[in-house]
Amino acid sequence: MRAAVSAQNSLRALLVLNMLIETLTGAGYSLSAGGKEDGPAYVTLLDGMLTFGVRERARQENVPLTREQLAENKRAGYNRHSQGYIYHPTNELEISAFVVGSTYAAVTTSDSRSASLETKIPGFVGRLRHFILRSSVQAEMRIEQRAAAAVQEAERARLAAIRRSAFEQLKQVEEWASKLERANRLRTLATEFDLKKLTSSDDVIDAGWIRRAADWLDPTVECRWDDMDNAPAGYGEF
Repeated sequence: MRAAVSAQNSLRALLVLNMLIETLTGAGYSLSAGGKEDGPAYVTLLDGMLTFGVRERARQENVPLTREQLAENKRAGYNRHSQGYIYHPTNELEISAFVVGSTYAAVTTSDSRSASLETKIPGFVGRLRHFILRSSVQAEMRIEQRAAAAVQEAERARLAAIRRSAFEQLKQVEEWASKLERANRLRTLATEFDLKKLTSSDDVIDAGWIRRAADWLDPTVECRWDDMDNAPAGYGEF
């Protein structure tokens, strides 16, 4: 917990913090010292840990540059001297709650024309409770969203694996179709060899040889061709 106020309002700031602590402890919430030597004291409210800060609002007064400073800026070609400010205390205090470890004010209340800060402490505590409840619900929603996202990602991965498998199967089927087409072309050629009594010049390739090659290529026919199957693996791609 910290206070940033003028000397004239330091006692009031301490009294405001004390009133807040008494209201919180009276409502059943516990006050704890920081875990580290320089850690802030905090209040455990439901599942949240909150610390508090009091600051005094200030009125800003602009301090114009002197003629000498303006002239020096002009000679230098850049703003060697910049606009100055004086801050005057306003006696208006503001108290803010921070989640431990955060510099963002989660809940804030302050003096106003109609009511002093002290009279707003009970309402401030109620707002703190609502903030913690809302944060808890949001945290649970984030957990559920992460779980749902994980399920969706797993489903995407499953579908992607199915698609990859189907793609590999399609490649296999296309390869079979290509081999079947080649086999049928060979069978047509074998018929021509039969009709015209053709053979190769060395008498090795005839209609029977071509049909055997066609059956070996045909993925729908279980056929062994020693000339090909007895060759070393990977030798002479066909």
